[in-house]
Amino acid sequence: MRRSAGRRTSLGYESVCVARRPNDQGGGQTKRSILLVVVACAVASLLCAAPALAYDCDNAASWADIRWNDLNDWDFPGYIDGADCTNYASGAIFNGGVQRDGSWYCYRIGTTDTYNRSTDWVDANHLRTYFWGKSGISEVGSGYNWYGYYGFAVPQDDIAMIRGDVVSCNTNKNEDDLSDHTEFGVGVGQSELQNPGTGTTYYGDLIDQRNSERHHAIWHCRDRLSKPELKYWVFRVWHISNSFTN
Repeated sequence: MRRSAGRRTSLGYESVCVARRPNDQGGGQTKRSILLVVVACAVASLLCAAPALAYDCDNAASWADIRWNDLNDWDFPGYIDGADCTNYASGAIFNGGVQRDGSWYCYRIGTTDTYNRSTDWVDANHLRTYFWGKSGISEVGSGYNWYGYYGFAVPQDDIAMIRGDVVSCNTNKNEDDLSDHTEFGVGVGQSELQNPGTGTTYYGDLIDQRNSERHHAIWHCRDRLSKPELKYWVFRVWHISNSFTN
């Protein structure tokens, strides 16, 4: 006579068949066998840590494309009125597979529509400095300014960004060296917005953002701001590799 006992494995549960001797009414040998299986599984579960998740840029960009104008606080990671650009970018990165830690995090408080968010999660400059310097993070180019100020290159429509890249913007470098706006890269294509002076659109690397909500806009902002308005802006573009884990 045989019976099955459940054994927990990395893929779920599989049955373990335990032989019962004739006339054994669930006695010592069977109990000892089951106990050994249980102990072995418990030890294995303690020794085997869950594998870290790698960054999936397509998942991140797909989430950003869906949620760019979702201002509902009930939908993680919520919405910060007037200052949601970096919270939104962090949400995209998180949905790409980067795990929260003690510095970069956002958690819903109970079953409410409020959240506990870290400064590294919601602040543009803190987000950039949190990721920069980590293995798997690289800069695309070395900074951009529309007038070539500060030793930076003049932006081009296509700078070889890929889906899931991040654009950290300093909107007035004359005042400080801090990023204060974040955009999220979603691919290459035709901008949905028009240049405010000429009415033309741009074909190149596109971003989504919140505050103000933009979908498939050109990364360097010329489809929504004039060149003089961007005079002191600096764009720092960075890439998260698919092997990145934090």
